[in-house]
Amino acid sequence: MSIQFYLDIEGKRYMLPVSPGKIEMKRASNNSIIEIAKLGDVNVRGGHALISTSFSSIFPADYQQSWVEKGAKPETARIWIDRITNAKADNDRVRLIVTDTRINVVMLIESFDWGYEDTTGD
Repeated sequence: MSIQFYLDIEGKRYMLPVSPGKIEMKRASNNSIIEIAKLGDVNVRGGHALISTSFSSIFPADYQQSWVEKGAKPETARIWIDRITNAKADNDRVRLIVTDTRINVVMLIESFDWGYEDTTGD
């Protein structure tokens, strides 16, 4: 069974039609460096920073392809782009769930990049 990616936007769950091959999670701290006379730089411990998540996928034109997740609702790329863009614009809470991993986080969308790479329609 393949790993599946779900976006839960304000309580409505959507399965990504093509699971990304890679997801990156970045966790940092809000430490700060201050300079103290005759001592030099000192690292002052801060709290946890927000988790940053990054992944890339495609929205297929043909949902019959073998690499498209079974059970994914056939929707156009435009529907997906509008859904994600609207969630970002409305500051909707989005839960990212990646099956068979420990990834299950609620977040806000800070940026969403999309474009066309070829002429297949995907």
